[in-house]
Amino acid sequence: MLRSLLALCAVAALPLALVACDGDAEGGTPSPIVPTASLTLTASSEASETPVAAEGDRRTGDPQLDAIIEAVEARDVAALDGLVEYQQIGCTFAQGLGGPPKCEPGMTEGDEMRMFPVASCEGTWTRTATQVLGSFVQDTRGLYAAAEPLGDSSLGGEWPVADTLLVFHVDDTVTPGIRLHVADGRIVGLWINCAPADPLSELLEAGMTDGANVIAGPWDEPIDAPTAPPPSTGAEAVDSILAAVARYDAVALRESALRAMGDLPPAECEEPPLQGPGGVECDPKNGEVAGDPVSVFPIAHCEGVLERDPMDPIRGFLNGAPVLHAVAEAPSEPSPSELYPHGAYWLVYELPGLPDGTGEGVRLHVTAEGDLTAIWYGCAPPLEELLQYEGQPLPEIEVTQE
Repeated sequence: MLRSLLALCAVAALPLALVACDGDAEGGTPSPIVPTASLTLTASSEASETPVAAEGDRRTGDPQLDAIIEAVEARDVAALDGLVEYQQIGCTFAQGLGGPPKCEPGMTEGDEMRMFPVASCEGTWTRTATQVLGSFVQDTRGLYAAAEPLGDSSLGGEWPVADTLLVFHVDDTVTPGIRLHVADGRIVGLWINCAPADPLSELLEAGMTDGANVIAGPWDEPIDAPTAPPPSTGAEAVDSILAAVARYDAVALRESALRAMGDLPPAECEEPPLQGPGGVECDPKNGEVAGDPVSVFPIAHCEGVLERDPMDPIRGFLNGAPVLHAVAEAPSEPSPSELYPHGAYWLVYELPGLPDGTGEGVRLHVTAEGDLTAIWYGCAPPLEELLQYEGQPLPEIEVTQE
């Protein structure tokens, strides 16, 4: 049975081919296998050619609301992450769109889930507000207006009651606008304009039973504030991932991971109860039985985890508000496990948005074709150790930003 287990040194191993953390099979010390070179990161010169308009007058006078507006204008996703208020909502097995969040396997009707509401043409819930907010604030073009709902603002369902609505211009190639629902200075929901032809002004009252009263604005013209391009290494494979992370583009990262999964060996699914971490549960609805091969995506913590769909791990990574720390070429020697390939490049990110105690950062493994082939957290090591292999020290790696 194929499974992946990681020891505390975060080295993946296959059964019958175990690699120890502190030596080889005969007790010797393994030769260090380290990234062979660093890559120089440079910021595109285009970033400074387009001035960002100062729009400090687009404010409400309320310090809590203005802090949110400033974070959106600065596209400071880590700051926005600290201003989000999640809801504890009882789940349901009822089918169909709308209503409470759907229960996950192993849950019972009414079990509470920590969720954040999002609405466009239909309402939904997400566990990863940071990723959703991050993907939209990259395209914001300044505040349109702030308004106070008149009457019920719960949208007739499980949405939290908002005391303020903040409507922002958005690059119209993406969507006409977004609306943040705010309660007591905290972001409690995100509303995305559904129909591209709808005027931005309709976002002030959409879904509000008695309309809304404008308290600041409106400012009809968007701000000319394009998003600064991500750093560039000159390696197309790396830069495609850097750009997707900078835009919080979970869809593009998922597509990249799915391509990589096509080159990974399948894992044999197991029938519950699973015998330890790293296993993949069979799906009887699709006729799977124990031993059937299934395509998987690898994530490494203190122990390996294999996922059928990489979307949730990718959203979890983006939910940490990633900040690039370093890029290096990966070891040329093969990985101890075919399920955890080194790839061609290692991208190390700091994750300031993660709760305390869950680790400083993460390492993305990227192939020469620009595909995401693994997400590697290890056992919450310092960032510098994520550029190490088998616990061996690295020569000094210089990463500069010009």
